[in-house]
Amino acid sequence: MPDHDSPADEEILDSERFDSEFPEHDSTENPDNIAYARDTPASTGENLSTPAPVLIKTWREAPATCPVNTTRWKITSLDDGMRFAFRGRWTLQGLAMLILFNLIWNGGISVVAWEALLKPGVQKFDFDWFSTAAFMSIFLLFGLLFLVLLILELMEPFHTRVWTYDSVLVTCRIAWFGIGWSWAYPRQPLERIEVHHHPKPDSAGKTKARPNVEIDHESRQSSRLLKSTAPRKITFRKAGAELKPYEKASRIFTLVLFSRSGERICQWDGVTLEECEVLAPTLLYIDRQLA
Repeated sequence: MPDHDSPADEEILDSERFDSEFPEHDSTENPDNIAYARDTPASTGENLSTPAPVLIKTWREAPATCPVNTTRWKITSLDDGMRFAFRGRWTLQGLAMLILFNLIWNGGISVVAWEALLKPGVQKFDFDWFSTAAFMSIFLLFGLLFLVLLILELMEPFHTRVWTYDSVLVTCRIAWFGIGWSWAYPRQPLERIEVHHHPKPDSAGKTKARPNVEIDHESRQSSRLLKSTAPRKITFRKAGAELKPYEKASRIFTLVLFSRSGERICQWDGVTLEECEVLAPTLLYIDRQLA
């Protein structure tokens, strides 16, 4: 009877075969400068697809006088603080586009639904009728979405956002027709105010990027083993100088208030850079007056 190799002998043979195909390498050397997976941010749990907020500007010194308000915010002085109120408004372009979409989409769906489902003489509640109704329900859902967006746009002038900065609390209230919800944060002396922006990935982040290495012919075969672990390069635009004019006028920035202990007090979302230039110095000014 022929002898059979034991599992241990098979492991030894497999190990020798692997060593013959791939020569040994010193683990302390990396002559080809290959970016291994353990050296990449992805191996540490960092999410490359979600950019970290970018710091645009920092204010630390309070102005000697209260800045002149040149924004749409209504700033009112109180006995022990200030109120910052903002009211939404219609945008002609957005309102016109939503009305056009609703007229075309919902108008077309209404005509088709009348002819196929509701017109007198159409046989109802049979298999063909239910099949047609189920098919048209998909288009009806999109029509309802356009209608909800139009209603929200029409309600925008009744949308208010009010921040109150006084000696005790920093409060925010968001409401439609006076009905909404509020948040309150304990006021602490301000150390600085920052403007943050969440940039979007460049088009380079959507393409498959090659590792930033030069691999010679001898290491080409072993580098194939690392192909699946090679990091994808995702770059994000730097804020500030590379921001386009329409981006600077968009409500995509956040004011972040920090206390003297370095603790984040609260943040004001949905402001423009122009508004930040007024709101931040005004907050520092009133904070020094309350100190």
